Amino acid sequence: MHDMSRKTITVVFCDMVGSTALSERLDAEALRHVMLRYYDLLRACLERHGGTVEKFIGDAVMAVFGIPVVHEDDALRAARAALDMLAAVEESGEELERETGARIAVRIGIHTGEVVTSGAADAGHALVSGEAVNVAARLEQHAPAGQILIGADTHGLIAAHAETTEVEPLTVRGKSEPVPAWRLTGIRDEARALAGPPGAPMVDRGDELAQLRMAFARVVRDRSCHLVTLFGDPGVGKSRLARAFAAEAERDGALVAGAHCPPYGSAGPLAPLAPLLTQALGGVRTVASGQPAASGACDRKAEGRPRGGTSRTESGGGPTWTGPTTQRACVPGVAGPAGLCGHPLGPNPRARLAEVLGGGEAERDAATALARLARTGVSGTSFDETRWALQLLCTALAGTRPLVAVVDDLHWAHEDLLGALDHLADWVQGAPVLLLCVARPDLLERHPHWGSGKLNATALVVPPLAADDCRELVLRLYEPAADPEVVPHATATAHDEIVERLVHRSEGNPLFVEQIVGMVSESDDPRFVPPSVRAVVAARLDRLEPAERAVLECAAVTGAEFTAADLTALLPPGAGPVEHAVRTLVRRRLLEAAGAHAPAEPGAARWRFVSQLIRDEVYSGMSKLVRARQHERFAEYHAERAPDGHHTIGTHLEEAFRLRLDLGPADASARSTGARAADHLAAAGTAALGRGDVRWAVDLLRRALALTDALPEPQPHAALAVRTALAEARLAAGDAAEAVGALRQLLTDARAAGDRGVEARVRLQLAYLEPGADGFGTVLDAARDAVAVFTGSDDALGLARAWLAIGQERQSRSRHGEAARHLTRALHESVRAGAGLERAGILGALAVSLWLGPEPAPVALSRCGAFLDDLLAGRRMARATVSCPMAALLAMRGDHTEARRLLADAVRTLSDLGHLFAVPAVHLFQATVEESAGCWDDAIRLLRAARTELERLGDGQLHATATRDLARVLLSRGGAEDEVARLVGGLLDTDLDALPAAAADVHGIRARLAAADGDEATAARHLDRALDAARRTDAPVCLAGAEFDRAEALAALGREREAVAAAGEARRRFTAKGHLVGAARASAFAAALGDTGPLGGPDTRGGTGT
Repeated sequence: MHDMSRKTITVVFCDMVGSTALSERLDAEALRHVMLRYYDLLRACLERHGGTVEKFIGDAVMAVFGIPVVHEDDALRAARAALDMLAAVEESGEELERETGARIAVRIGIHTGEVVTSGAADAGHALVSGEAVNVAARLEQHAPAGQILIGADTHGLIAAHAETTEVEPLTVRGKSEPVPAWRLTGIRDEARALAGPPGAPMVDRGDELAQLRMAFARVVRDRSCHLVTLFGDPGVGKSRLARAFAAEAERDGALVAGAHCPPYGSAGPLAPLAPLLTQALGGVRTVASGQPAASGACDRKAEGRPRGGTSRTESGGGPTWTGPTTQRACVPGVAGPAGLCGHPLGPNPRARLAEVLGGGEAERDAATALARLARTGVSGTSFDETRWALQLLCTALAGTRPLVAVVDDLHWAHEDLLGALDHLADWVQGAPVLLLCVARPDLLERHPHWGSGKLNATALVVPPLAADDCRELVLRLYEPAADPEVVPHATATAHDEIVERLVHRSEGNPLFVEQIVGMVSESDDPRFVPPSVRAVVAARLDRLEPAERAVLECAAVTGAEFTAADLTALLPPGAGPVEHAVRTLVRRRLLEAAGAHAPAEPGAARWRFVSQLIRDEVYSGMSKLVRARQHERFAEYHAERAPDGHHTIGTHLEEAFRLRLDLGPADASARSTGARAADHLAAAGTAALGRGDVRWAVDLLRRALALTDALPEPQPHAALAVRTALAEARLAAGDAAEAVGALRQLLTDARAAGDRGVEARVRLQLAYLEPGADGFGTVLDAARDAVAVFTGSDDALGLARAWLAIGQERQSRSRHGEAARHLTRALHESVRAGAGLERAGILGALAVSLWLGPEPAPVALSRCGAFLDDLLAGRRMARATVSCPMAALLAMRGDHTEARRLLADAVRTLSDLGHLFAVPAVHLFQATVEESAGCWDDAIRLLRAARTELERLGDGQLHATATRDLARVLLSRGGAEDEVARLVGGLLDTDLDALPAAAADVHGIRARLAAADGDEATAARHLDRALDAARRTDAPVCLAGAEFDRAEALAALGREREAVAAAGEARRRFTAKGHLVGAARASAFAAALGDTGPLGGPDTRGGTGT
């Protein structure tokens, strides 16, 4: 497709020693004849081993192995050629010495590394450049006459076959560090190499299968979830082991589904789970009740199941499970004909998922998120909501049939995917689910504690095959005569020799066997001895036709999966249809179908590389300039098809920019690419933050900032915007210390840059985080200034945040009517900005003002219900926020059962989503409900637990609220006056000055304590202060509570007539709010004092609910 490419090759430099003496003894014509013989001699030695002579320079020669075609044993070929050159020159030197009296010798340097190549390779001439050429030349210069020095990379490739001696590292010109070197003296006999085709049967693995069977039996028996991680080196056979076990489990009636984590792609962090959803649901049908029913019942216990015959090859040395054999395990790389993988979700995946999940609105919201994930790879909601939905689905799927979920290549997984699996292992309960993860040991380098600390987690190591088992695998795979397209090229003796070489070089790695046998089967030369898997893959790729290689290169750029249309978009005009090339590449076992069922639309078939090793080798073989251009073209292509696919577009532009920087200073085109990449990643990060996916937002915004900082020309305004969003994302993720530090610096930088918008945005954030002595006054000042700035720039998001801040400041002063007006303006701006996260927060704040403000409880309940029904669909966290004040309103009306249900759902939601820091706040609402119901002990228990947790979390404001509530409940129950005095004594008056509702609460409690002690003057003083504070609010319940405290205190002082009057005023205010429980309590209190007037009424036990 392109003249320039990158290859890993071996370079040989050879120089004659003694040429000066020879020129002194010989006539010029005679010398020319000798040199031509010398050139021919070296060329013959080099070309006999597959080398290409690039150039002769005087009496030196440079040759390359791996151009025009890479061989898997290029380094070993170069070593053999070098030894041949030494022997040939030695022999010819003796003849020359007899003829002329002069003797010549050569010295040789060999090094392996990546080079860039271009030129007319078909003419036998290639142009290469790179560090490998320079190092080979320096090695040759330091080699003594008659010796060969090889570099570290070459030595690593041929060490198993070569006789070498390490020499002192060389200090060479142009290298900052000494260069390691070895002297090559010979090649051992019987050099070994091996390979084999993919899809080979599994050999042995009986012990590992037995452990997997035991884990599955335990899952079925206990109806529990178990996490098993298979660890092993690349190619050792861990994926094949997982497939074999999954096939057994499926035959035994389990529902099996799989996912694969690619190392590169533009999908979201949970996108690998999308095919798992499709596969799993393809094996489930539903009954009239909406509960999942297995399409094949698991009618035997996992333990004690009937066994068939044994086969070391088919079942890994252990007994096989009996059952139908027509279905295959639905794990990556295996496509069954009908089975579980053969059923797409259909035209309405949400309905399909909702049918399986059943339940109420929360489950329907989960179905919506999962349907998006299955179709697009992105759920469209927060990470916490998504993992809860996955938990719900796994539990539902395993309701009547064990579920085996296989996740391959976990070492490539995004942090969020690891977190989701960890969440499932912890929270899926009461259902038989086996999470089978497959990973390289690299996973433990990034996550050393993966799976640790769990009683339901097991790690299994898959070791290399023993020699006998490896030989059995080679014998089953290396059957060239079985393929009608392959002409047998070896006698039986040669075949046996090749098998032994394969066994020796495979090191027990089944992938090595598969790849190398596959290459040997395609080659006319059975003597290929590849030194590594990468060399094997490169050798296979270099034998492709140019059109096939071009298609592979396009595929390597697109990502994990691709369609024919994706490939066509990257091919040059006139390249023709790609389908034929794709079919050829599938036949050559380089590509495979990505889906297990026919695509819904013609041309929608998706493909992927059979091996990531193949994809990586194809990609690394392209020049960086070509890669950059192709990433840019694919970004443009994706922008035309999905303009809002900011993450995909940004990722490809980001890669293009990085590649261009590798090639030199960024020109105008590269700078434009980098700027566009930063813009798209910033947009993707902002969108992720808006839907609450904060960890994904941090990742995207950090990448966007790195791109902005890497641009040669400063982008101060763009950088400020990205830094601000990143600081907000870190704050939402709980990294408050780093976020505050970043915001402080941003404030300074924004002022210096004259960016009033960023300055206002940051100042508002800091006012919340560092309010200072003035408390909410600082927030109010910052918010008012922000309104002026954002109004001028018509920044709807900024206005939504500013008006929310103003509304919350009014709430802190218990002016809820005013707060609601400001919050309504904030809601309007959030809708205009499309800011879902802000809108949810605003609605939660509105619900609080509806609860505490002047709106009658029935009206407030109706509006809260509207929030839940119309505005918060799909956002469980936001619904939990609105449900808490709604439950308090229900408790006012005496509906404690429904209030408890709402709050229990809120606790469950917060726990499911991992927001455990918010659970203590819900406990405060639960205590309010229990106090209203007269269940004092339950309320006290909840408040004590909340205070302990809030102290641990360092939430001083809510801790003070819990302290006031606990003091009031203890006082209402009676018998704990000393503790009540200690609790309220720790609340400073100065902290209450700006919080009138809190002040009314504390002074009311102190008045009742003083009255109980007979201290009338102190009681009167606190009652006056309580009523004065309450009158500064528009909160009916606060005013009613102050009047009720007045009634309690006056009664304790023996002033019963005044107490009855105060109780009457409390009843009036409770009634105006619609607080039936409070009104009834006030009536009962007056009746107990002997009043038989209109205050009389039923004795409804309960507290004020304040």
